[in-house]
Amino acid sequence: MSGAPLLRVKDVAIFERRLTMRMPFRFGAATVTEAGQVFVSLVAEDGQGAAQAIFQAFQNGEVSA
Repeated sequence: MSGAPLLRVKDVAIFERRLTMRMPFRFGAATVTEAGQVFVSLVAEDGQGAAQAIFQAFQNGEVSA
């Protein structure tokens, strides 16, 4: 793949924080009371400059069935 762009990763940072739900969240038979929120920040550079992307996701937390 000679036409593929060349990317150079300049910085990666991962952060996590625990969340306690204000009110329990019911999902079918399960009740979620807390979860983890994960953030990933990525700075990459190609031949034309640098760009930053930030992603976030929730992890499974405390669940009672």
